Amino acid sequence: WEGVSNKTKIHFYRMIQESLQNIYKHANAKHVDVSFELKGNQIFLSIADDGEGFVVNKAKKGIGLKNIKSRVEELKGELFINSQKDAGTSISISVPI
Repeated sequence: WEGVSNKTKIHFYRMIQESLQNIYKHANAKHVDVSFELKGNQIFLSIADDGEGFVVNKAKKGIGLKNIKSRVEELKGELFINSQKDAGTSISISVPI
């Protein structure tokens, strides 16, 4: 973790913060799992909840998901969102270092 740039660390902090805020505001979840791993030359972040879920391609164009996507793009990473109504949501992010 010491070899990771401060810029990257701040982006991850903000993405986690935004994701947890979205869960708090919208998901009505009882449980949230956050997994963070530095493996080889990649950083992996996974956030999953057991909340209400949503239809990803019909999600409101809120600033939260846009900010997360923008940060992942700036870090040249990948973002995957899996969600279904009444089945929770998972967000997976991988970023090269």
